[in-house]
Amino acid sequence: MIDLFAAGWGEGWWRVRGRSYVSDGERLWTPGRPAGVWQLPGVHQVVADRVGVRVLAGRDVRLGAGRPVPVNRADPVPGDGGVTSWVADGYVYCARGGRTRAVDVVGPGERAWIGGGGVVVVEGPAGLRVGRPGQTPRSLAEEAAGVRVADDGSAVAFVGPTGTVRQDLETGERSAGVGLPVSDRVVARDGGLWSGRLRLGAAVSEGTSALRGHLLAGPAGRVWDLAAGRPVTAPGTVLAGATTVAGDGFLTVDGETGRGHFVSPGGIRDGFTVPLDPEDVVTSALEADGALWLVTASGAGFRWERGAWSPAEPPPVRRVRPSVVTTELGPFPGAGQLHLAGVRWVWNDVGWLVRTSAER
Repeated sequence: MIDLFAAGWGEGWWRVRGRSYVSDGERLWTPGRPAGVWQLPGVHQVVADRVGVRVLAGRDVRLGAGRPVPVNRADPVPGDGGVTSWVADGYVYCARGGRTRAVDVVGPGERAWIGGGGVVVVEGPAGLRVGRPGQTPRSLAEEAAGVRVADDGSAVAFVGPTGTVRQDLETGERSAGVGLPVSDRVVARDGGLWSGRLRLGAAVSEGTSALRGHLLAGPAGRVWDLAAGRPVTAPGTVLAGATTVAGDGFLTVDGETGRGHFVSPGGIRDGFTVPLDPEDVVTSALEADGALWLVTASGAGFRWERGAWSPAEPPPVRRVRPSVVTTELGPFPGAGQLHLAGVRWVWNDVGWLVRTSAER
């Protein structure tokens, strides 16, 4: 059994024909089948059609043995009400009861594809058009990006001029979201995910990781008690930038703003701001020579002294290359791992936290 607690930017998890597909933004694989890994950056939908499983990315492909196979754009995709839809020769076609008709024309610079439930999606310079099976696609927004279609074709999510929107295709009702859709029910925000599909419950953000005993700071922007298997601080208490062990907890700082604080299971304390150069960012936090240090992208250093950061020559920063760990999710690029009571926890610095069997 695998539990995905948090996931980072550009990733998704789809369930198609009883099988799961996981994307880390560059690759797509099926959990439990580490041999079947396809190099497919930019996946935004995995759907089933009459032939097999279709992946909608920068190009439409079918998952072949060991490699993605380009899809014949005329392959029909079944949808609600016995309607099949397909794209061919610059037209979107729908068929029902032996009758075929064109429902839309794909104009210059436009791209048309068939999403979950047979929903027709047309993206291009004139905006976004979407239609339920058998219907002519209607304009949803002049400025739209990152459109996602629900597996059952009931709704779409996209980024419009005022932010992320989710629209019910039957009622037309819209609701505001946050960030960029990663899949039909997963929305990325500040490098993390909001999801009903993964049951994360609330908006989460990535957090750079650090381990102190069985306490882990990082995934979902929280501190986790891995012995208990649960978070012990609120989302956003661990920041995306740099984090290290400090005292009975952790020091964490936003890399771009230089604002940070100390955090432990007891909560946040002692907020601070690093006197950064406006063009510089914090890239590392570490404990060395009995002191706490921050190091920036330009190589500048700051030492924590008497409750403030003072410029100082930084110590060397040890670079750790992530190791690829085999899990039920497939190959996982981990920043660290911990074995506890027959369970192995694996995590990285972009928000993933995975619990898997220690035997793997």
